[in-house]
Amino acid sequence: MEVTPYKEKVFDQDLLTFCLQIFELLDVSPENYKVFRRAALDSLSFPKLPMASRYLESMKSLNFEKMSGYGEELLQASKLLSCRSEFGDYLMTIRHLGQNKQFDSWNDFFVCVKTLGESEKEMSEFFTTTRHLCELESFRDWVDYFKLAKTIKDQDVNSQKNVFEAVRHSVQHFQTSTSFKGIFRTLSEIPQHAGAFAYGQLDSKKWLIEEAIKVWGKDWGTVFVLAGWIGLLPRMMWDQNIQTAKIRSFDIDESANKASELLNQAEVQTDWLYKSSTKDITEMSYPTTYNVQRKDGTLCELIDSPDIIINTSCEHIADINAWLAKIPKGTKVILQSNDGFHIAEHVACFKTLNDFENAMQLSKVEYRGEKALPEFNRFMLIGEK
Repeated sequence: MEVTPYKEKVFDQDLLTFCLQIFELLDVSPENYKVFRRAALDSLSFPKLPMASRYLESMKSLNFEKMSGYGEELLQASKLLSCRSEFGDYLMTIRHLGQNKQFDSWNDFFVCVKTLGESEKEMSEFFTTTRHLCELESFRDWVDYFKLAKTIKDQDVNSQKNVFEAVRHSVQHFQTSTSFKGIFRTLSEIPQHAGAFAYGQLDSKKWLIEEAIKVWGKDWGTVFVLAGWIGLLPRMMWDQNIQTAKIRSFDIDESANKASELLNQAEVQTDWLYKSSTKDITEMSYPTTYNVQRKDGTLCELIDSPDIIINTSCEHIADINAWLAKIPKGTKVILQSNDGFHIAEHVACFKTLNDFENAMQLSKVEYRGEKALPEFNRFMLIGEK
């Protein structure tokens, strides 16, 4: 019988790597022998052996003490996705979760995988967003996040995408548990407002807060936010430790006001530190009489005078000078507009920052600046009427 010379033999490197990883897994956590045995048998059914090796490599990175008791769920989820395009996303995600010191919600994660498993696009968005949250070392609100992910399962594909994008954008602008709980609650109950979390919207508000702190410090008194939409600016203010006596948000859109009180529910429940009111801001006078809704749905009439008035939507007010004339002299203001003439709803744009400043005629301008955004340039003035 002819013997093939050693140097001519072909070794299957992928199979060798796979076997070595099984031994390494047993060294890492010998008490999980049964789980790894099942994983090895399951992974051998994968279409390509390199993918099976990636699976075992991902398992090796997990802290099995933290996820004790969830080996079966891990195997079921892996089997569900093993032949699908998002399997690589899944492997990368469990590695990130396994390395996150704050993560301890494996059961909720696997329930989400099973619940969302029917849609490839949905799963990919979910895994990407989960990894973004893993980047926050202080993030602890996993249960609320997974609850949101399961809640939006029945939304259309675009709504799901918008919600997951909104969460990813929030990672770069918010830090506190109170903020994330409010964001997840709002997106869960009113997902149609996910567009409010666009990068341009969040960046503009961050810019406003950073520059206003330089001018006034962090004690802002009573703040009126006009055309406040879903209350993201107040949420971001508190996230940055701005001190306020109260914040009142006014918007003509009742749905937006409902969303704003969900987003800032913690402050609503703290002696009405935050309340929103459905009101046309062009008809407001100062002091302002306005209605807010109690928990039981009845209305309560309030009267307040602001220390600071913020309007980031001056471009939406046709007669901007008539609106400005009603604000008492000496009131601190933050005003934003833009040069987005191409947008139909923008009825009071300005070509330049100088044009905007000249039209506002503030008695004192303590900051003037502009910010380039994808659709237009945004202008901002901080000063006194």
